[in-house]
Amino acid sequence: LGRGLAPTNLLIDISKKRTVICTYEYLSESSLQEVVAGILKSAYLQTFTLKTAVDDHTVAVFYPLLETPSSLLHLHILNPSLSNEGAANFVRRVESNADLAVHIFDIQVTAE
Repeated sequence: LGRGLAPTNLLIDISKKRTVICTYEYLSESSLQEVVAGILKSAYLQTFTLKTAVDDHTVAVFYPLLETPSSLLHLHILNPSLSNEGAANFVRRVESNADLAVHIFDIQVTAE
């Protein structure tokens, strides 16, 4: 944290609030990594909603949230642009954290 990549107000909100909605149209991969690091360090954040677009590459930045216990209980990704393979990889990792509910807008998961 503190590398100046992610918006400071977003990082402050993550460290102090229970619910945060990220409405930035674009965040670089390094900015998203800083956001994830902030979420993992937060003792308060329970719900994080991401309106920023993510694709197969940038959604991988969120894998540590799925695999590491934290205060986060709900992760909402509202603007995904994932391939079938990208969505499947993400869902496989979600299964490793029973305490986290992940909501991905407009993604249908089916067994294949």
